[in-house]
Amino acid sequence: MNIELATDMELVRSIITTPKLYEAVSGKEIPVAEFKVDLEYQYLIFKQDDKVLGCLQIKPLTKLVLDVHIFILPENWGTGIVKEIAHEGHKYIKELGYTKTFTRVPSNCMHVLHCLQKIGYTSCGMIEKGIVFNKTLVTLFLFEREL
Repeated sequence: MNIELATDMELVRSIITTPKLYEAVSGKEIPVAEFKVDLEYQYLIFKQDDKVLGCLQIKPLTKLVLDVHIFILPENWGTGIVKEIAHEGHKYIKELGYTKTFTRVPSNCMHVLHCLQKIGYTSCGMIEKGIVFNKTLVTLFLFEREL
């Protein structure tokens, strides 16, 4: 598996706005035509045999903790590749000097909650009524993972 720091934001946009993926992660709050890549983050592109598998959105939260969000292309869902991507991504992040990753997930985003459990994240808090996702005000769960 290859990991590249993205320089092509159109590639990142095409990954995130893949219809099935975008529907799952956008919360139906922003139409695809209005979606803009968040340039406060960097993006790691994951490839296997030159085939793009997905990307990891990263941004320092502190000098030790990296805020991360994973986007796996739908054709790779259910293949177990998320574990490999998480392993390789966490190894890459650790080499950058970080000791922990952090992410947040709406409570009604069950597929992501299930995925985080598979790749070793643990709950570290929640914010009740912390986000509108799928047009519903829900709890925002906070997760962390030691590297």
